[in-house]
Amino acid sequence: LDAGDRLPGLLGPLAGLLSVAPGAEAALAAALGGLAEGVAVAGAADASAALELLKAQGAGRVGIVIQAGPGPGPTGARPPLPVGARWADELVEASGGLGDSVRRALTGVVLVRDLAAAERVLRELGATLPSVRAVTETGDLLGPGWAMGGTVADQSAIVVQAAIDEASEASDALAVRLERAHAALDGARAEEAARLADVEAAQAAQIAADARRSAVAQRLGRADQAVRSATGEAERLRRQRDEVEASRV
Repeated sequence: LDAGDRLPGLLGPLAGLLSVAPGAEAALAAALGGLAEGVAVAGAADASAALELLKAQGAGRVGIVIQAGPGPGPTGARPPLPVGARWADELVEASGGLGDSVRRALTGVVLVRDLAAAERVLRELGATLPSVRAVTETGDLLGPGWAMGGTVADQSAIVVQAAIDEASEASDALAVRLERAHAALDGARAEEAARLADVEAAQAAQIAADARRSAVAQRLGRADQAVRSATGEAERLRRQRDEVEASRV
C-alpha cells in the first residue's frame, strides 16, 4: 500500500513494527494470516480510507492492524499448556502502540513444535478454550474442525523482516568490532612510534657515549704519550747526571 501521502495515518508495514522471538517467525506469520503481510494504521478512519483507496485503485486486498488503546486482556487465568507449548502473544512485541491489537489478533493461539503437539493442544484445551488454535514452528495451523498449512513459495514479510533485522544487528556488531580494532590499531601504532622514538633516543645516546669514550681514549693516549716522553727525558737526565758524576771521580 504505497500511498503514505494520501493516508497520513499509515504507520507502515506491520512486519517492520514487530519484534518476534527467534525461531517463531514462520509460526507467527501463519497465525496472523493476511495481517502479517499487511500494514498498520493509527485509527479506524484511516483503515476505512485505506480500504476505499484499494478499491478505487483496484489494488487487491491487504490486512490492516489498527492502533488502539489498551483493551481487555485474556479473561480469567489461561489454562496451563503442555510441555514445550507457548502462548503466541508472549513471543511478539509491537511498537507504535500496536501491542494490544496484535495480542488480540493472537488470542488463543498456541505455538508448538509439530503437528502431533498441535493435535494434543486441541485435545487438551478444546473443551475449556473453544477458540484455541495451535500453530507449528513451520507454520501449519490447526483449529477446531479446520487446518491450514503445507508449503509456501515465498517467505512471509515477518520472516524477511527478521532476516533484515538480524543482518542489521550483525552489521552493527561488525561496525563496533571494526571501530574497536581501528582504535587498537591506532594505539599500537602510537606505541610503536613511542618505542621507535625511544630506540632513536637510545641510539643517539649510544653515539654520544661512544664519542665521549673516543675523546677520553684520545686524551688518555696523549697523556700516556706525555708520561712516556717525561719518563724518557727523566731517564736521559739521570744518565747524563751519572756520567757527569763519574767524570769527577
